[in-house]
Amino acid sequence: MSRICEEIGKIHKNTRHRVKDDEKSQIYQIICLEPGITRKTIVKKLNLRPTSVSNMVSELINQNLVIEGEVKNEGKAGRPEISLSANYNVSVCIAVYVLSKYLKAVVVNLIGDVLFENEIYVPEEITNDELMTRLVGIINPLKNQIPAASKLLGVGLSFTGSINRISQKLMNEVRWSNIQRLSLKDLRDIVGCEMTILPSLEAQLAHLLLEVPSYRKGGTLLYHWGYGIGASYAKNGHIITSTPGYVMEIGHIPFDSSNTIRCKCGRIGCLEATASIWALQQQLKDQYPDFPEDENELSRYLINIKLADSPIMKYAVESIANSLAILHEILFPDRIIFLSSFTVNPRLFADVKEKFLENISLSMHKNTELIPLSPEFRGEVFGSTYGLFHKFLREQLIAAN
Repeated sequence: MSRICEEIGKIHKNTRHRVKDDEKSQIYQIICLEPGITRKTIVKKLNLRPTSVSNMVSELINQNLVIEGEVKNEGKAGRPEISLSANYNVSVCIAVYVLSKYLKAVVVNLIGDVLFENEIYVPEEITNDELMTRLVGIINPLKNQIPAASKLLGVGLSFTGSINRISQKLMNEVRWSNIQRLSLKDLRDIVGCEMTILPSLEAQLAHLLLEVPSYRKGGTLLYHWGYGIGASYAKNGHIITSTPGYVMEIGHIPFDSSNTIRCKCGRIGCLEATASIWALQQQLKDQYPDFPEDENELSRYLINIKLADSPIMKYAVESIANSLAILHEILFPDRIIFLSSFTVNPRLFADVKEKFLENISLSMHKNTELIPLSPEFRGEVFGSTYGLFHKFLREQLIAAN
């Protein structure tokens, strides 16, 4: 269950609201956290008047936020006690994200359950118009699958590449080199619903901050080593952004001018040209001809081979560790969350950690955690849609006059 249920009771914080609005949100929260609870138990636990609880529960049922179940005291004296449960499918969102060269889209409910999903392969040479067509083609079929009883709140779009927050354009996307200044605002108009647009790593970090409260204290760096390489950073729960939206393009900082592989951004010497999945696939094709470019497939592939002994892989590990050390020396995070398919190979992760610790200030060893994250983590799904759900709940949990 998503931590959003634990945040519902404070959903009106920092807004103008009434005591009864707080009461309604607290009643809804306890129903979410304790499925099957009854009105009588709510009265006892929240120390509210029975009339207030009865009225608020009736509102929640009428709004389809809560559904009634079985009678719990059937056959016993007194008024019937009916179990109450939250209807998490009352509202849904569509989340669209990128994995390797695939566009993925899912319909997700209030607690992050995936109800439907869709995917489309996107070839490297795709143009702006063709990518827009594919985005519409992955979203609209899912819209048609949403039950009439569920309200579509909008689309959460999380993209790799550089997104300009002001113009709402995808400025470039190195895995699809022909994409330049794609208007995501136009996509909103075409699909006809509200849309939030976030860089992928920011959406993933937003989800982590929500799910793990300790990550909101101090500095948290999320580092992704996969098809591309990038990072996102939060200080005391606030994600660092820039005016246009570009932050920590660590994958496109020149690290090795002797590397003759041209990066997909067009430059020579970028970290991605040394250590990304697409670059390693090129360098390892003779020794490992079936080395996959898809991150999910790579996770399964890495379990069965001794890749850590390859000189090419050792150099990639050293490069990744050096980039981590540079970010560390600039930001001094309390923790680094490491998201990568390569972590399924314990030796590779151990090597990255060892090289990283060798390269940072000795006094900081004891203060910095390097935490591996499951490569199948898809935090961008809920991170990109959380704002839409939060807005919906804040509106719905205003008590009637």
